[in-house]
Amino acid sequence: RGARRVRVLIADAGGLPPLIRLTTAFEKPDVQRHSLSALRSMSEDEALARLLITEGILTSLIVILQEGLPPLEEHVAIFLLNLANVQANKTDVGTANDCVASVLHCIANWKLPARVKMIEVLTSLAGKDTNQEILRDLGVLPPLIGLLLDDHESIRVASSAAIYALTEDAGNQLVVGHGGAIPRLVKLATQLKDSSAAFTSACGALMNCALTAENRSIIAQAGGLKAMVKMLGSKHATRQSRVFAAGCILNMTVEETVYKSAVADLGGIPILLTIVSEGSALARHNALGALRNLTLDHDRNKVAIGTSAEAMLQLSQWMSTVDPISCERTLGIFYSNTVRQDCLQQVLRPNRMATLVQLLDENFPALQELAAGIFSNLAADPKGRNETVKAEAIPRLVATCVTGTDLGRERAAACLRSLAAASTQHSQVIVHAKAIQPLVGLLSEGTINAQTHAAATLLNLTHGHDKHNDIILKAGGVPPLVALLESPEMASREFAAAVLWRISTGHKGQNLVLDAGGIPGLVALLQAESQAAQVNGSGALANVSRLPKSKDVVVEVGGVPPLLSLVVLDLPELQHNTITTLLNVSLCHAGRVAIEEAGGIPALVPLLATGQNDTPGLAAGVLHGLANESNENKEAIVDDGAIPILLTLMDAMDHPMQQDYSSAALRSLCSVESALEVLIPLQGVEAIIRLLSEGRTPGSICNAAAMLWKFSERPEYRGVLVEEGAIEALLRVVGGSVGEAQDNAFEALCNLALEQQNHTLIPKAGGIVPCLRLLSSNNVLTQQKAAALIWTLATAASNRGPIVESGGLEPLIALCESPNPDVQASAAGALMTLALKKENKPALVQANAVMPLIELVSDCESDVARANAAGALMNLALKFPKGVMTITAGGGVPPP
Repeated sequence: RGARRVRVLIADAGGLPPLIRLTTAFEKPDVQRHSLSALRSMSEDEALARLLITEGILTSLIVILQEGLPPLEEHVAIFLLNLANVQANKTDVGTANDCVASVLHCIANWKLPARVKMIEVLTSLAGKDTNQEILRDLGVLPPLIGLLLDDHESIRVASSAAIYALTEDAGNQLVVGHGGAIPRLVKLATQLKDSSAAFTSACGALMNCALTAENRSIIAQAGGLKAMVKMLGSKHATRQSRVFAAGCILNMTVEETVYKSAVADLGGIPILLTIVSEGSALARHNALGALRNLTLDHDRNKVAIGTSAEAMLQLSQWMSTVDPISCERTLGIFYSNTVRQDCLQQVLRPNRMATLVQLLDENFPALQELAAGIFSNLAADPKGRNETVKAEAIPRLVATCVTGTDLGRERAAACLRSLAAASTQHSQVIVHAKAIQPLVGLLSEGTINAQTHAAATLLNLTHGHDKHNDIILKAGGVPPLVALLESPEMASREFAAAVLWRISTGHKGQNLVLDAGGIPGLVALLQAESQAAQVNGSGALANVSRLPKSKDVVVEVGGVPPLLSLVVLDLPELQHNTITTLLNVSLCHAGRVAIEEAGGIPALVPLLATGQNDTPGLAAGVLHGLANESNENKEAIVDDGAIPILLTLMDAMDHPMQQDYSSAALRSLCSVESALEVLIPLQGVEAIIRLLSEGRTPGSICNAAAMLWKFSERPEYRGVLVEEGAIEALLRVVGGSVGEAQDNAFEALCNLALEQQNHTLIPKAGGIVPCLRLLSSNNVLTQQKAAALIWTLATAASNRGPIVESGGLEPLIALCESPNPDVQASAAGALMTLALKKENKPALVQANAVMPLIELVSDCESDVARANAAGALMNLALKFPKGVMTITAGGGVPPP
């Protein structure tokens, strides 16, 4: 019993082995008693206690426990407890053969003080994690549970402490719950006038047991929640019992809503708030955790706390990194409450908003995450958004998108998303804070949710701000957006496609999407289950497919079949996007072939009548391309009944684009006889002539003139054209238009002039002057055809005077000097015919026609031109002496 120095000297002198041997000298009680007393004293030294184990003391002690030694029971119990209290010994003691069983035997049979110490041995052994399962398997829990309500206070204290220690293990928690311990622990916890150590340990054990759902139900049924709330408010409670009681409520309210309601109904909220303000740090931590749980998914509790100025004041004092745990749990309450609009007011106070902004910068990841989450919740409310901007939180949120944890970045991006969605002014503030580059970074580096929020934010930033599109492009946004098209999260794909749709309206964006390999991903979205993904993907595809080099790519990755499957759906935006893409693709040969092979014609023809908005016109555009591909396609389009619908579309004067595409499709179809045959009974000629006169665009007028040209090539249709007023309409175009429309109308007019009865109708409709103007065209072919038409018209005697009177001689004479033989022949032919009228002969001489004609006769390589020129000179000389004299003077008659 002397100083440690003496104990060490005994051990060093080899005194431990003989002393250990003497502990089992039952035949010598005094020797046995003194040796045990000596070793017990030495076991108070940790190093010597460890040495005793290595020297084999446990074997002797187990023998004593089994044999019994009534006078020395307490000495033996204390001795074993000393050994068990040494951390290095716990495994040895716990696993020694028959040691725990012997302890249980002693607990059941020895006298009170020794029993208590033996229970404490079990408590000590439970302090080693590896012993927990061993003790459970050795059956220590049932006897301990039976002792919880023992008549002796010291037994209640010791057994409850042991149960508390053992319930640190999850497996033991279930055994305790199933073993009937919980009602006993609850009863013990309510005996506040009993030993504080007993009810404190009982609260600790209940706190541990409440970690499992099965036990929570048993605790609730046993009145455990009421007991814990009462404990928190009791004047008899200890600091530690309040820690455990608050911890028990914390664990009880992790999931089940019914327990959250029960705590509130028991008046637990104000008591927990009091603990927050007045309790120890650990009690405060647990109370804040419990309050956080109470507000999760429980609107009544959110309102009770979130709308109370007093409660929020008590909580707000812990919005500080001085106590990070309290701060984290306080922010957790705020985060939970701010999902409700009626709980925002207390958070939106300037000082609290300023603190939240500061917490975004703190080097505490959990606090930053929660602060970002609160701002995300606030951004769902108009006032919350305004106060967030006013508090200058946006730059900090942008920084969090770069430096925060995965969750922090995710929540910061969610806040920016809501802000950008609500106001273009907020969008400008976000862009001014240089948020686009960090958001682009999140597309590839953040969590799936962060990627979704980042893509959605970028989409919102592009709304009404074309310049923001350019910033996204410059920030390298296209490649990660394209990569996001393959995200496992459908929302990410939807938003990524929507942003690509927005930023690909220009040539630069289209090229970047194409170069990043975006077309396969966009085509894949066409087959997604999400309608939004289909709409957004097809919208981006419609933009990118404008590029010439992209059209073949759409075909190569199999884009045409899904486009055709979607275009027939009665969904306006989706239909518009898909038909636009098909129109773009139909501008290349491979696209037209793919559309036809995928059954495009029978799919597209019905859309001419049933399509939404501008779909009918665009469908007509695709059919136009298919018709141009082959005559087989033309026949198929006609057979599928497209012509009547195209006529209706073409007649819609208030839809210029529709008119353009439908007239272009009909123009292409008119190159096959079957189309003309269908158009005639449908009064198609009348509709075409009406379009020629009233068309809203140059393209539609050009197409109408081309269709009349096709009709006029067949003699059997020329009469119908004239009857419907084609001559007048064609002349208006010939005289008032330029380019292809004029050329087409003139060709039709030339064909109509092949019918003799039209020789007088064309001049009567004012056709001479417009046709004469074409003689001065810069196009040689037009000159030739115009001269030929005048020649044809001049075959009618009644037209010869008006042609000359309208100034026809000068341009015809000029054309006789054209380098083109065909032009010369037609011009000379016209002059030859005009010279038949005697009144025209003086005008011909006066217009100096003789010399050009003589030159044609002499030098022209064209037999037709020479013959026509000779004929003109002959007609001029006939019965006109002055003509003879002029021809002779000009050398037209060779000398003898």
